[in-house]
Amino acid sequence: MVTVLSNVTMFVILFTDFTIGSPIDNKMMLFRSRPVVVVTPRMQILPTPIPLNSSALDCSDGSSTEPCTTVTICFSFNGNKLDSVNSIEVKYHLYADTDRTKQRKSSRVHIVYNSTAVRELYRQKLIITKGRQVCDMVYIRVTAADRQFFASLEDDMVVKMNYSLQEDSISGQVLPVLNPISKISVSDKAIFQTGCQGQCNPDLVINLQTQQHNIVHGQTRQLVITVVLENRDEPAFAPNVVVKHSNNTKYVAHRALLQRGSVPVVCEEGMDNTTIRCDCGNVLYQQQKALFHLIFDVSVESLHQGDLNATEILLNVEINAIASVPAGVDNNIGNNAAHLIVPIEFHSLVQVTGKSQPEQGFVSFSTNNLPFIHTYDVYNTGPSPMITSEVFITLPQYKSQERVLHGSSIKVGTSSNNTDCTLVSINNSTVNPNMNDGNVITTPSSTVSTVIPVKDIVCDDIYDMSCLLIRCSLQRLAVDRSTRITVLFELDSTKFSFIQEQSVYFTTTAYVFPAETDFPFELLRNDTTKVSSILYPAKTERAVQSINLWIIVGGILAGIILLVVIGLVMWKVGFFKRKKREQVNEYKRKSQYYEKRKTQRLENARSKALSKVMSRSDEVILHET
Repeated sequence: MVTVLSNVTMFVILFTDFTIGSPIDNKMMLFRSRPVVVVTPRMQILPTPIPLNSSALDCSDGSSTEPCTTVTICFSFNGNKLDSVNSIEVKYHLYADTDRTKQRKSSRVHIVYNSTAVRELYRQKLIITKGRQVCDMVYIRVTAADRQFFASLEDDMVVKMNYSLQEDSISGQVLPVLNPISKISVSDKAIFQTGCQGQCNPDLVINLQTQQHNIVHGQTRQLVITVVLENRDEPAFAPNVVVKHSNNTKYVAHRALLQRGSVPVVCEEGMDNTTIRCDCGNVLYQQQKALFHLIFDVSVESLHQGDLNATEILLNVEINAIASVPAGVDNNIGNNAAHLIVPIEFHSLVQVTGKSQPEQGFVSFSTNNLPFIHTYDVYNTGPSPMITSEVFITLPQYKSQERVLHGSSIKVGTSSNNTDCTLVSINNSTVNPNMNDGNVITTPSSTVSTVIPVKDIVCDDIYDMSCLLIRCSLQRLAVDRSTRITVLFELDSTKFSFIQEQSVYFTTTAYVFPAETDFPFELLRNDTTKVSSILYPAKTERAVQSINLWIIVGGILAGIILLVVIGLVMWKVGFFKRKKREQVNEYKRKSQYYEKRKTQRLENARSKALSKVMSRSDEVILHET
């Protein structure tokens, strides 16, 4: 009994076998329909490591220095009973940077074959001759040596190839099949030349610097921070700096200090408006630096976070910076962070002006009191709000142990609820509030009047005076705003009998000093001003003298008589007999006045013309003679 089997793959090699066998004899004959080959593929990447500057290599296009390498793909085949097979055709599919593409990351390289750059290479009908090795050569080039590339510099660049035999039938030829023991996929990998023994271990050191030691509220508009990033060890690839700043300032711009040897720097603000990420070049080699300025807005609007009415604000601007590299491990992470605090200070220049109402008074012994109002205006010129200050006003009370103030009522008023005044008695004879104050800035005092009186009642160190001290505490005076302090007092005129011939100035003095506070406030100047009321002696008052009534009546009558005489004279000369203009014009028309005037003008013109002609004739006759 003979059994015939067909369309059976006996060795699972993807081709159909033909068999004839006898179950009784336990024998079978196998007739294979296609030859079986064993293909040996090989791949090699040269050079490896791949140099970062590949301009001298054959794989370079000659116009750039981007890293590149050459991939050589070779095939050979063998097998049994291949007498009828002289060559085979292979097709392959080449992939590059497969480890990244598997992770859905973009490939760093492209494949160049026959001057064409592709992401994947499909090669059809590569003819392999029996007994020989046939090779194909392609180039692998880095797409762009940018930060993305340098950030992954330590990742392997893997090249993978899958191949198969050409399946297209050739007329009159039985195509071989690939033995299952043959590898249908090969790969190779290369690394980039980093200059390190394996993984790079840089040492990044970062510092924050500024020449602005403080921020003056209302005056300082911008804060400039200098960031210095230095690498002290192995190359740092794609280094970056992340800066966090307090929310009372705003990031404006950055500027790389290329003229000082810095690598290029690109900064971008984050979505939270308090984070800035700065990419510091592609690679930072040993001793290289990234130097750049970060510019922040520290205007009043930023310091108050948009609410100009806010009274509570942060008193510092804080900057924090952290340096890192995405590839490699920093040898010393302790110097990878920097912190900078810039204090906010308030500076105010305060001016004090004053006036007296009334400006002068007469000492009259018929009355015992002379009321005066001394008004002081405290004006803040800025640039910052005045946080707290004290105004001292000295008021003379006793002169030579005699009280010059009338009564005990002294009224002090203020124009603001932020000003509080108290009255303090001074026992000593003189007053000098700035004697022991180390914060006082000595400046010339300003006075209301430049007249130097002969005598003066004032609280200074050359007169035997006892004074009252009015102490006023001022809180939060805005820029270009003022507050008023009014002192109402009365002088006892009976105590000024010593005034004989000359005037006397009664003077109060106002001093402005910084108050003790933990707040960062500085008063730029301790201003001083004086207000004086001039006192004149009583004898300068002149009594009003009566005037005789008959003198007034006589003067009026004389004026009336003179007016009548002038009228008679004008009437006599005919002044009041002049006719009206219309009547005069009518008279002229009736008397042919205008015609006579016209005729006279014509005769005058004719006579002038005739005289000119005669004169010319005379000149001609004289010339002929």
